[in-house]
Amino acid sequence: MNNNNADRENGSAGEKPKKPFLEFDMKEGVELGETLEAGLGAIKGVLGGFFNMAQELLGPEGMKNLEAARWLAHVAASLDDLATSLADDSLVPVGKAGELTCFLERVDDELDGSKFATQAASIEARLKEAAAIANDWDRAAPAESRNVQLERINNSVGYLRAAAAVNDKDE
Repeated sequence: MNNNNADRENGSAGEKPKKPFLEFDMKEGVELGETLEAGLGAIKGVLGGFFNMAQELLGPEGMKNLEAARWLAHVAASLDDLATSLADDSLVPVGKAGELTCFLERVDDELDGSKFATQAASIEARLKEAAAIANDWDRAAPAESRNVQLERINNSVGYLRAAAAVNDKDE
């Protein structure tokens, strides 16, 4: 490191320290992309090691429960996005009905083999109802009717979040 870099790191007398400055010494003929790729490979190796440790600690059943809980949280976030948009703008976000339909088709695959499998029918019913609301949403409908539909979606959000949170406590 040269003196200019030291000044950047520590600041000159009477100045506030500056942000660190990174300088790469690259071998001739080696491109930056290759260097970054090698660095990312090392990071992937470390993260992969953590993932493998988690798999060993949790076992296959624990990993399946964790994956299913993550999926449930993702579905809850999608429903929450729908409810927020309906409450704020009275509009169904573009593609949201299709997203909910896809989630609905994946319920069995995502929950099979997890402790959530016993809740699959309830989760499926909640997603069907939310998808029907999204498909049939009428922003000109009376406010009371829209509020009832929003409440149903928000109840489903709470149900899915609670299911995923229970998994966090169990693991």
